[in-house]
Amino acid sequence: MEDTFFYTNVVPQVGKGFNQGIWKQLEALARKLAIDRDEIYVITGPVYQEKKPIRIRADADACGTELNLKPLKKGSIGSDVAIPAALYKIIYDPRLGRVNAYVLPNFDHRNHRTPNAILITSSAIALVSER
Repeated sequence: MEDTFFYTNVVPQVGKGFNQGIWKQLEALARKLAIDRDEIYVITGPVYQEKKPIRIRADADACGTELNLKPLKKGSIGSDVAIPAALYKIIYDPRLGRVNAYVLPNFDHRNHRTPNAILITSSAIALVSER
């Protein structure tokens, strides 16, 4: 776990409504699973996008989840640091042979009533993260 705390492993996130909220809860879940099950694998990364929306239709995802990511109003900090539209986390439990994949749009989630952590397949994450 110590290998995760490097500046090269950092991306801009919305503060209280994302990093200190829903993302923190997902990371706590991953830590709890690692402690309870002794061994899990976690892959985390950003989803960047150009000026056009990213859409995965529900019938194109094995989980039946539709994913729509709108372009961010501000796509970078200055000219050097890109802001991701979303972040993903894939959790693999080798003992159970189970994979859960989540995409969370990078915005303040505190005032939203719809589900904010989107469970999708890892293949769908490959589609959105390769852009």
